[in-house]
Amino acid sequence: TFDHYCGLLGTCIGERNHCRFWWFLFFHSFALAYLLRIVASGFRDTRAEVRIWFDFNTHALLATVVICMLLVPIGCLLFFHSFLALTNMTSYEFLRANKISYLEGTKDFDLPFSRGLFRNLHVFCIEDGFPARCSGQVWEPHEWHIEQANRDSDDIWNNIWENKHWSCC
Repeated sequence: TFDHYCGLLGTCIGERNHCRFWWFLFFHSFALAYLLRIVASGFRDTRAEVRIWFDFNTHALLATVVICMLLVPIGCLLFFHSFLALTNMTSYEFLRANKISYLEGTKDFDLPFSRGLFRNLHVFCIEDGFPARCSGQVWEPHEWHIEQANRDSDDIWNNIWENKHWSCC
């Protein structure tokens, strides 16, 4: 299943490499956060007026700004793709649900493809990617059948945003 095209990597991200893309985002976020910590340790406390502090710390301050400008969007992408992995969705389905024919009749955050947290992570990490290929599994597309959410149900786990006890809208 196609998710999106990543211009930075120059490749499509989809069902078979989405997990590796998540790890790419994770390691880049970790590396930038670690780099930010290293740069922060380089600030010198001059205990003097502001102008002297800027003279000593200009490079570290500029490096901190650049690192934060990289870390914030990459960190946000990491959190967004973590949400997608936990709910078994693609960014295309999440962002364009009202324009996709097979998602007609669903509301925001219905989570139509979710099979539960652990099953979603198993599919995301093992069944659709590199481990499956290493074990000799042949990938085949499969058709999804969406069950309509029962909004009068006590089952809050399959529809946490709108159920018998709670409605966000």
